[in-house]
Amino acid sequence: MAQGHTAAQVANAFTTSHENLANEVTQEYASILHRAVEPAGLANGVKLLARGTTVTDLDASLLKSPEYLIAHPTAGESVSGGIGVTGGIGVSSV
Repeated sequence: MAQGHTAAQVANAFTTSHENLANEVTQEYASILHRAVEPAGLANGVKLLARGTTVTDLDASLLKSPEYLIAHPTAGESVSGGIGVTGGIGVSSV
């Protein structure tokens, strides 16, 4: 575009920006755990997405977290997959 970047390069830069990834993590915490993301969860969620983890995998991990399972005791019977977390996507997940 103005500096010789293609539209695809500009779009990729936006979708992989720290701000956009942070918005994704914040939205998933609010949607699944019904709370604000804590700083460690935000940092690790952004890091995971930046490394190629999909939002679907992030969601699966949140759905398998002890926090979610305590609030929804029968949910663990139908959730599989995820990225091996120990409560949201805290520091032990990376």
